[in-house]
Amino acid sequence: LRTHGTDHLLAAAGEAGVGRFVAQSFTGWPNERTGGPVKTEEDPIDPDPTAASRETVAAIRHVEQATMDAGGLALRYGGLYGPGNVIGKGGELLTMVQDGKLPLVGGGTGVWSFVHVDDAARAIVLLLAHPSPDADDGPIFNIGSNAENYTIGQIAELVRRCVPTACVMVGSPDGELRNYRVKFDKIAHVLDFRAACSVDQGIKEVAAL
Repeated sequence: LRTHGTDHLLAAAGEAGVGRFVAQSFTGWPNERTGGPVKTEEDPIDPDPTAASRETVAAIRHVEQATMDAGGLALRYGGLYGPGNVIGKGGELLTMVQDGKLPLVGGGTGVWSFVHVDDAARAIVLLLAHPSPDADDGPIFNIGSNAENYTIGQIAELVRRCVPTACVMVGSPDGELRNYRVKFDKIAHVLDFRAACSVDQGIKEVAAL
């Protein structure tokens, strides 16, 4: 999907004379595991990922490079939540919470970035409408908000407040300890983009489903 699918879409867009092509990528976990703890658009995709993520990260790298080679924009999203994904109605994580299970691997110290699907869609509209969003700082945009970086432990506590029946299951401290704190200053500066939905609001929305 990310490799052949992207190539076919780019070819069709070229034949149709599409003015701007945008592609979904991700920020945080695919970034190179070097440098400081906060990642920006300048941080590259990891050239030497873990064996478990190697194929996925290679596909993400292909999407970005092929899109930029064609003059398009690569949008690196934080963790998506809301309707239509694993943190939404019928999704794996929501089902676990509804069953009273809330896994907390590695003690919950790892930091992840999140963005609601509605905010993600709104960012696409803004980027398509902007005359030259990549004129000064390049074709990669992190999509999200600085305020929406949370430790997994913080997310667990927010979920527990909304779903009192959820039981937090703390895993081994040598489990998932990666730190995905991301900086979203560029899209805020170029497009005056601000996330309209917070994780707290999103949890309440999902809990009501």
